Amino acid sequence: MKKYMLVSLVIAFLLVTVVGPCLAGTVANTSKKGSLLIFPLIRTDRNILTGEQWETLITIGNDNYYAVEMQCVFVIKDDNCNHLGNQYDFVLTPNQPVTFRASDGYDLDGNDFLGGGIEKGHVAEAKCWAKRFVSDDEEFDDTSAISYNHLTGEATLLRYFGDAGDGVASYSAWRFAANATMGSQVGTTPGTLQLSGDANNYDSCPAVLVFDYLRQVENPATLRYEGAIDNYVAIVPCKQDFTQDGGPTKIKLDVARRDENERSQSGALCLNCFVADSLANAPFFPGLSTPAGAFKVTPYANVTGGTECALVAGKVAYPVVGVILKRFGGARGPLTAVTPTGEGEWVSGTGKGVAAISFPVQ
Repeated sequence: MKKYMLVSLVIAFLLVTVVGPCLAGTVANTSKKGSLLIFPLIRTDRNILTGEQWETLITIGNDNYYAVEMQCVFVIKDDNCNHLGNQYDFVLTPNQPVTFRASDGYDLDGNDFLGGGIEKGHVAEAKCWAKRFVSDDEEFDDTSAISYNHLTGEATLLRYFGDAGDGVASYSAWRFAANATMGSQVGTTPGTLQLSGDANNYDSCPAVLVFDYLRQVENPATLRYEGAIDNYVAIVPCKQDFTQDGGPTKIKLDVARRDENERSQSGALCLNCFVADSLANAPFFPGLSTPAGAFKVTPYANVTGGTECALVAGKVAYPVVGVILKRFGGARGPLTAVTPTGEGEWVSGTGKGVAAISFPVQ
């Protein structure tokens, strides 16, 4: 009897260990490995008045014993969701991590690793994904995305005044695993992929985001770290075409804010493609009555249209991902970057829909 019980326990253990991972991981997060990486905040901008300037280091790792071809594209912050027109391909060798500058694509040894970048003066987002390997004798560049859940990513934001470094913050990329056999194409139609969490597609996006923040002060003069900081928030839609200009140009997010005394306040944020700004410039955020608070961001499904956010009737709700950059203690105080908590799975249905990403096909 004990022998049969032991065999039964072993079989049960094998079922849990084998089947378990197949059922998990349908929602993107910032800790697992993935096939698609989204970096919500890339900064190479500068402030002529204060002398503040930024650079971003992008780190991507491959923890598998196979090489994989990668493709990255940058989307600049403007009113039209414009991409920079050129995308960058590179190969990660087995077990290789790489780090390069967003501004020019150079690695830390001064080598031109990426073959270009977004140059100085931009706030942007970046997306990088595993693609079908192209041999040297092929006459075209196939951009079909593939399942390769061995990628990790991190962005390091560097702040300078003149030639001197003056602050650094880092955050993990949002990582979308592919629910498909390794090496197979993601999605059923080449060039259009679904962030749905379904079989043969990428993970879905979180249904809402929850950000923790401290009392917003645009330029906190105090040298004390706690209680008054500048919160710089970047929020980007999961659905956005990778190469064509003009993505979902108008997006509305419902926002619910709570303070430490459990008082709540509701409002909305309007996005032109994506937002990257201080909360000092967002409605009703500077007036937090307690030293700390939190806010929840929920995509708004516009059915009837309306004047707020200049929405077009019939637009579905676009789920989002993001990051918050906090600056403490004065204009040159220390920095930290934190990704928000993502809640739940993005479920398709009336007024919600499934977010799609279009990949270039050349």
